[in-house]
Amino acid sequence: MKTRRRKMTHAPRVSGCCASVRRARCTVLIAAISLLAGNLAFGWGAGHWKITEAALKNLHQSEQARWKPSWTGFKRYCVYPDMGLSNKEAKPYLVVVRGRLLHYFPRDNRADYLCFNEGATIYIARIVEEMRQGRYDEAARHAGAFAHVIEDLGQPQCHAMEGVNGFSWTVLDELFTPEGQTWNRAPQSIIDMDGDLRFKVVLPDYTPQLLGTHPAEVAFRLYERCCRLRRVARKALPGMLAAVYAGDKESALRLCAPPAVEDAKVVADMFHTCFAIAGGRFGAGELAALETMDLTALVPISAPTLVSIPYRFSPLAYGCSVSMKREPVPLSLWMPDGKGAKTERTYAKGIGTGCSRFSYEIPAGVFREFRCVAGLHSQLGTHKNGANLRLTIRFRGKPVFESGVLAAGSLGNTVSIAIAEGGTLEFVSQGNPGLGNNYANHAVWAEPVLVRLSPKERVQATRERKLPKATAGTSQRGPDLLPNGSFEKWGENGLPVSWSALLREGSTSKIERETEEKHTGSSSARLTVDDGGAVAALRCVFANKPGKRYRLTFHWRSPVGVIQYAIKAHRKGGWVAYNGSNWQLTNSNPLTTGERSAWNRTVVEFPAFEETMDMSVELCRPGGKAVGYSFLLDDVSLHELE
Repeated sequence: MKTRRRKMTHAPRVSGCCASVRRARCTVLIAAISLLAGNLAFGWGAGHWKITEAALKNLHQSEQARWKPSWTGFKRYCVYPDMGLSNKEAKPYLVVVRGRLLHYFPRDNRADYLCFNEGATIYIARIVEEMRQGRYDEAARHAGAFAHVIEDLGQPQCHAMEGVNGFSWTVLDELFTPEGQTWNRAPQSIIDMDGDLRFKVVLPDYTPQLLGTHPAEVAFRLYERCCRLRRVARKALPGMLAAVYAGDKESALRLCAPPAVEDAKVVADMFHTCFAIAGGRFGAGELAALETMDLTALVPISAPTLVSIPYRFSPLAYGCSVSMKREPVPLSLWMPDGKGAKTERTYAKGIGTGCSRFSYEIPAGVFREFRCVAGLHSQLGTHKNGANLRLTIRFRGKPVFESGVLAAGSLGNTVSIAIAEGGTLEFVSQGNPGLGNNYANHAVWAEPVLVRLSPKERVQATRERKLPKATAGTSQRGPDLLPNGSFEKWGENGLPVSWSALLREGSTSKIERETEEKHTGSSSARLTVDDGGAVAALRCVFANKPGKRYRLTFHWRSPVGVIQYAIKAHRKGGWVAYNGSNWQLTNSNPLTTGERSAWNRTVVEFPAFEETMDMSVELCRPGGKAVGYSFLLDDVSLHELE
């Protein structure tokens, strides 16, 4: 967390010996200010290196050996984000997502997820690519910068209050600062803890875990881990603040250590995962651990803060349901026994709730299906008020499971939903209107898991994303709404006919006709990103018609395995953009990932925006700064669906 620097005024020019003395004094003063700024400018200060070093020490010996020449450099690399984009050394190793440096996170849940997921995908792809090219110090610089981002999320100060379910640091001031200490407000009172010599970060006998086998999977699992980091840090804050204001700094230091240890574990996992992906070496046990992911480990992107009685202010109960006495009750459902009768089954994992609605974002190309057992609680559903519960699961805005009306004694349902396309997975439980009168409507979502795509399935899903079945309502009709999407015709301006370019003025980014590497036909479009990472995008406009549904298809090939697409318009009130799942009134450039050395096919189906307007389709490099590279686009089409 950076502090605001005070503007300095210049002294009058002095000549001769006095000038030399003054210059010497200034040099000493500047050095002192630099050392002081190093202490004040960061969320974790000295803690960044302590955490990073602990992570490095827990890597496998072969991984440590690769980074041995960079070990000292990591002390600097792990503070790159605090140096900022104005620093020439740090800038190439920082990532900007949606106009925001990947360092400070929005407190809106969906925006936080999108920001982290896109930024993490870019960082992992960069680190792995540098490793594959044998440039291990470059990989270390990217890895150190990303480690800083992760570490700050576990910092029990301002950074931990950012992001999902976040809140302003002024809340801490209101709750904990003594009336007589306005000069030492929370969290200022605990901001230098990690600089204390007694503050140490040690990971005894920790074995780093594999987070995935490709950048999109790693980013998603990292987000889940980082949500937990924030929670650990936030829960440490009350005790730390109470101890500091009681004059017990030693206890505050002790409470500050567990979040840092958790930080080091996640950073070690990230480092190890990058080495594993770069070398293509995955242990059988590591892969087995990735096969399923418990949905209850994830933080919902959207969830209510108040639902029907008795859940009320505890809308989602994990591993239990809630009785009318507000006590935990094991999750249980009536299920078929396979012999024509029914049996009562109890579940250790799952979500108990009343009448509510909550959702998660599922990344494309990572998971094959979602599974759960859903129904009305076998015991709580017998309340004399009478149950009339209705359960619905929606995926990408469409109902994919509906239970019908569930009354006392109704059987639970075994649910399996294909989710390889990625999108919003929403759970809805409905009964009677209002907070009361739903005393029997207890929804149980038991054993909810995401099942991972196998490597073979992922290659198929990535290279040739499956289209919906060609039934009434989904078949294509009419002409291609993006003319010359095959990029066969080029104009005198050096661009594909009917397409325009987005190129930053003064940059060396460019768009050219490519005749050697193409998907089909005689040419494709080559987009070159300069060393500063300046934008390079192709854009084409179509007429958005409310009530319609469209299918965008494009083929691409990129050495980093990631590009962005956008479906959006800018009007008087600001941006309207499709975020990959829904329309939003802010800018959005979703990522799509694929193979680095082959042509990839991406398919995006989306409903028309609710207003008639010209909308643009844009295809460009992923956001952020990067070493220059070029990527290819070909066979882009947009069709209206019946």
